[in-house]
Amino acid sequence: MTETPTSSPADSAVSTAPCASETPMLIKNTICIKTELAECYLELAEQLEHCNNPEAAQTFLQLSEKYQQHIQRLSTISATSDAQHTTAGATVLCTNRASPTDDLYAEVHYLMTPYHVIKLALETEQQTQLEWQNQADKEIPSDAEATNNNRQQGMLLQQIVQEQKEYLQMLKQWLSKLPCPETHWDEDPDPPNLDD
Repeated sequence: MTETPTSSPADSAVSTAPCASETPMLIKNTICIKTELAECYLELAEQLEHCNNPEAAQTFLQLSEKYQQHIQRLSTISATSDAQHTTAGATVLCTNRASPTDDLYAEVHYLMTPYHVIKLALETEQQTQLEWQNQADKEIPSDAEATNNNRQQGMLLQQIVQEQKEYLQMLKQWLSKLPCPETHWDEDPDPPNLDD
């Protein structure tokens, strides 16, 4: 009976070349973060509705809906390489990094305008994509070191990069169509009573 060989010292060494399993994990992490943001925008829409700010609430609601569409496109791309994410896997990945939603909650103001909403979403998306791109750059192999398998993974990452660029451009165009807020937009002559 021939024994199946286990790992050799060379196999156990840490490789600097991207492995095929890294890319699906990066995609899962991307979808996880986007899902967090979509849920956050929905929560903020509800909060601002309670604050009697329907314009900002509606903008957050529209953002959440557009994010869901964005997530669906990312999921469709990932499914083409058998990298479709699962909720369980995404939950684990999300716990391993700081969430961009923390900054969103800190920046929201009950008198914010639709302009502030989209500007905040744009800044969050730019930062999120920058972090993602830095990680993707480490995982896309050069032509010299690429195997057929991770060449395909690199092509997949490029598709996701393109989708994210298009989404970012959509936010920029949306912001450009909104009127800038007045200088003292956050002044409230009748602020909420927090003593009750």
